[in-house]
Amino acid sequence: MTKSKIHRRQLLRTLGAAALAAPFIRVAGAKAIDPPKRFIFMLTGNGFQQNGWTASGAGATFTLGSSLRALDPFKSKLLIMRGLDNDVSYDGPGAGHQKGVGAWLTGRPLNEGDFGGGGDALSGWASGISVDQRIANVIGGETRLPSLELGVGVSGSNNRHRLAYTGSDAPLPPDSSPQRVYERVFAPIVGDAGTLARLRRRRQSVLDWVRGDLGRLNGQLGVEDRPSLEAHLENIREIERQLDTAASSCAAPGAPATFDPMRDENYERAGTLQIDLLVAAMACDITRVSTLLWSGGTSGQRFPSLGFTESHHTLSHDGDSNTASQGKLRQIDRFYAARFAHLLQRLDETPEPGGAGTMLDNTVVMWGSELSKGNTHSRRDMPVALAGGLGGYFRGNRFVRFTGQPHNNLLLTILHGFGIMDASFGARAHCTGTLSEIVR
Repeated sequence: MTKSKIHRRQLLRTLGAAALAAPFIRVAGAKAIDPPKRFIFMLTGNGFQQNGWTASGAGATFTLGSSLRALDPFKSKLLIMRGLDNDVSYDGPGAGHQKGVGAWLTGRPLNEGDFGGGGDALSGWASGISVDQRIANVIGGETRLPSLELGVGVSGSNNRHRLAYTGSDAPLPPDSSPQRVYERVFAPIVGDAGTLARLRRRRQSVLDWVRGDLGRLNGQLGVEDRPSLEAHLENIREIERQLDTAASSCAAPGAPATFDPMRDENYERAGTLQIDLLVAAMACDITRVSTLLWSGGTSGQRFPSLGFTESHHTLSHDGDSNTASQGKLRQIDRFYAARFAHLLQRLDETPEPGGAGTMLDNTVVMWGSELSKGNTHSRRDMPVALAGGLGGYFRGNRFVRFTGQPHNNLLLTILHGFGIMDASFGARAHCTGTLSEIVR
């Protein structure tokens, strides 16, 4: 065996030690290491009040309707869409709310089953994998939790209360308890400051050893191997920088106080905690995929903080001419827009661990409802808000109105943004291709 081959084998062993020092960091040449991509979907029930949920223009002329004004600070990273038709939700069994929830992320109809949803409309679980789980199947193995399913006030256990599916008839239940979520996500990493400092010192000592070993090899390698060695040394410096950044970005939050997250008066508090826990989990790279379900389809949530007692579902069925009910629906939409804004703010104020920009820059965050309009149960002309952009993949700062585009095309476009180049997603008959209008 030649001396050069021995050195190259030693080089590989040395780089393997560097990977052990920072298990979430890939050693890949001299260029900066790409930050991870993330996916978050938030669903609120009963559709939207149409007059307030509007937008127009692009760039300097991009303006948001009255229900969406809380999103103004994020317009440069925001894309509002109308005109997507969730046509697949008109196939198969079930009533409107059930079919809309089931098809939102799966792009498929519901199976036969015995869940009631209005009159004699019985149905079962969705008939395929959801887009979040398709993404998790590709990138979820790099994190401790492949995905995280969160709820706010979700009390049901039927197909109106499930967004994520690993396959046909295989739903993943959301957890509406911030206390349980905290225990599941953060209990394994919570330690005293001394323990965490020792962990970082151990990783740093490995990197110091790697640098020294690479330095000793420098004088023994041939000229043709030295550029590769310098590239790997640059990676060691990059790993050290990422360890420093991660140490400041990844901090387990304090444990939530004990309270009843299912009470109406605690709805906003529980939702804020769930959002904060989610962002902290992603900052620590515990997960990169999540869904956040507020109450569920046919949401009967009440909003005492808004000053009225009617349930959301009841108000959503009132006619368009009922100005009092329409005004209350706009208030509810503003409530949820403010929650979505809080999620965007938390992501945008968190520096990308080990990279440039913020976490929002490398995350696609979507908000939608199972219906377009509550009193008609329509699933056409679906309002959708998308923020972030996967490192510039999406074209933000504008409003886009589609005409007759299948909802499944949006799901396929998102997959392509993650480098998952599937030819279609969901029911093939309702997927005609990607949405070129929203990507760069």
